[in-house]
Amino acid sequence: MRLTLYVFIVACGTDTVVLTGIPEEHSIEHSANEQPLQIDGQTSVGNQYQKPAGIFIDAHHLGNREYSKSRPELLEQFGSLKQSTELPGDNGTEYEFERGSLRVADDQIYMIHIPLPAPSRRTLALQQLGFPPFGDRYLSTHQEYRINNEWGYRRIRLYRVEQESELVNAVEIWRWIPGENAQRR
Repeated sequence: MRLTLYVFIVACGTDTVVLTGIPEEHSIEHSANEQPLQIDGQTSVGNQYQKPAGIFIDAHHLGNREYSKSRPELLEQFGSLKQSTELPGDNGTEYEFERGSLRVADDQIYMIHIPLPAPSRRTLALQQLGFPPFGDRYLSTHQEYRINNEWGYRRIRLYRVEQESELVNAVEIWRWIPGENAQRR
């Protein structure tokens, strides 16, 4: 079936734009049974965020978010809060959850540490945390793979299972590093 879309602009003293020729199943109407909308890999129903399918913890989404406004998402993805610790200096607070930990300064999440559910390759580990797969530019050390300055994050550390292994079992994501720059945002 070929669909032709006609756009008519009505200039009768209003600024209203009228679209005609759109089949009813594509019309925009809000209802009580609102369907999820997929935008840039993130799903939202109305104004609420929903974690995409296949993601263990959506660290890409959570980095640099306001801690106070993200608590429902954090509890859903990280589990219950086990403890919190004030960090020295202007480094904020570290929150330890069942499935990982994060650091918060000035109500901004700046570091997320996530032990993976099972050892996996680097690209799969990144995908499980909401990041796109990454190719060649890893800095390799005997303990970790490191990615610097990608996707708006200062540092991503993927911890190796063993010194010679290509598998990783934990990931640490730094949106920014306290004290590194005078300006963080």
